[in-house]
Amino acid sequence: ALFSEHEMADASEALSAIFHSVHRAAVPPKGSRYAAPITPPPPPPGAPGCPNPQSSSASGLFLDQECGYCSIVHRCFALDVEETMECTACRKRTRTLRYTKFLHFVPATALNLAREYAEGVSTMEAALRHIDGTDQRACDPDAGGCGVMNGTTHALAVGGGGNRRAPPAIFCLALTWESASVEREAIAQTLGNLSTTLDLGEMYERLPRGDGRPRYKLRCVMCYYGEHWAAFAISEAPAKAKSAWGVKDSSASSSNGAAAGAGAGAGEGERWMLFDDATTKEVGSWSDVVATCEKGRLQPCVLFYQPEGAELAGLNE
Repeated sequence: ALFSEHEMADASEALSAIFHSVHRAAVPPKGSRYAAPITPPPPPPGAPGCPNPQSSSASGLFLDQECGYCSIVHRCFALDVEETMECTACRKRTRTLRYTKFLHFVPATALNLAREYAEGVSTMEAALRHIDGTDQRACDPDAGGCGVMNGTTHALAVGGGGNRRAPPAIFCLALTWESASVEREAIAQTLGNLSTTLDLGEMYERLPRGDGRPRYKLRCVMCYYGEHWAAFAISEAPAKAKSAWGVKDSSASSSNGAAAGAGAGAGEGERWMLFDDATTKEVGSWSDVVATCEKGRLQPCVLFYQPEGAELAGLNE
């Protein structure tokens, strides 16, 4: 059940509930360009004007198509996903499903297994794509399919309409754990398989290739330990030789590099801060965050990524 006390899912459940509540409350005013769906709902398969008659048995709508408007929450955090199964035997596309989600959930165990054992998986993005694609479904016989089992592909709906669909301004990755108290080794392995940079084009189809697609950078991590939550976030304030809390300057430790598999750490002028109830202190580089989590058995649960160099100005238009 949602909001059971002292459970690891509290943060992601609360975040999801907040997103949906703000979406319902922040209806754009009449006359705003966001007071209508970004794109109109597609006609059903087989109907006149259906854009892709080969994609049969399609269902679902994106959130703006369901509600008739596109809220600021949708523009900031939403992933508009089209899930499709293309049969390797008869080449027919069936079981197309369109939906909007605010968080991308992945089991920590599945991430670790994919990084360690899945063929051709060498990055976090490839692991997430592999996990999504392992959902096997039969080529829909009711839609003229052959019944052969196939994996599914996931594409982000981008472009179209005057406003155009776009990748989210902030990407939220939610890790789920089998236990609320795992061993340090499992936390270390998971942190090593996470990356501080993210390329959505390696996770989803249809995004532009090369320099045309945004590259995301990790900005904040929410962690859980013993019925307690803490958060790490990047501060871009000028570095100090010694913080107000007596924590060492992280410039030396940042030169040691990030933890294994962690990608690029905090850049020059960036410092990771720890927010733990009333306590706020400077931790240092990303490798220092990793060491703090391992030592304190802090399990990362929700990660927030933002496009590099992005600004959120104009989203409240």
